[in-house]
Amino acid sequence: LAIPITTILAGRLVRFKEGAFPAMLAFLITGPTGILFYNLFPACGPHNMFGPNFPFHPFPIADLPRLLLEPVAFQGPRNAMPSLHLAWTLLAWWYSRGLSWAERFIAFAFLALTAFARLGTGEHWFVDLVVAFPFALLMYALCAYQLCWKDSRRMTAILTGLGGTLAWLVTLRYGAKLFWVSPIVPWVLSAATIAFAYIWQAKLDHATDAREMTSAARGWVSWFRFDSAVARPE
Repeated sequence: LAIPITTILAGRLVRFKEGAFPAMLAFLITGPTGILFYNLFPACGPHNMFGPNFPFHPFPIADLPRLLLEPVAFQGPRNAMPSLHLAWTLLAWWYSRGLSWAERFIAFAFLALTAFARLGTGEHWFVDLVVAFPFALLMYALCAYQLCWKDSRRMTAILTGLGGTLAWLVTLRYGAKLFWVSPIVPWVLSAATIAFAYIWQAKLDHATDAREMTSAARGWVSWFRFDSAVARPE
């Protein structure tokens, strides 16, 4: 994680100066905020559940709908939901916009490799990665300080990220049977969650760019007026 985060922060510091602060703040608050959600939905990955049977001898999927959800004591930290590793690398990818192709390649490579590594090592379930998207959107919107709190786009992104994260936690805890109605249901919900996160992240970027361009234009106008006043003959 240190490589993509450091690369993106350094790149933004060089190119955007104070524009690097939202990224730094987002990377910083993601950890403590994620711990709050860990306590709302304590969960371990499949490696802790299946032990040496993972990944080649998992629990038969046909028997899962007949199981009752109840707390089970497993060894291991309850830090699966949402995946903060994916959230951090996703934020790095989002904040790499405007940087060089090499920096963006590093960010995307770590995003993809982190997703595969989290699943391959059994540290996370697939749904943990899905919930990381609205959670990352929440962090991204909270740190978009270029937009005021009253800006509808920023507030909608915050509510979308928070609502999407909490909706998954509530559904997984109290409405798990919904996912067994049809195999299509979890895939559609997962795709919709990721799509909404990307849509609102793009809208935030567009709003932020428009705000920065307006501020820059005002700065140029002020400079031009000052320069003209100085150059005007007596």
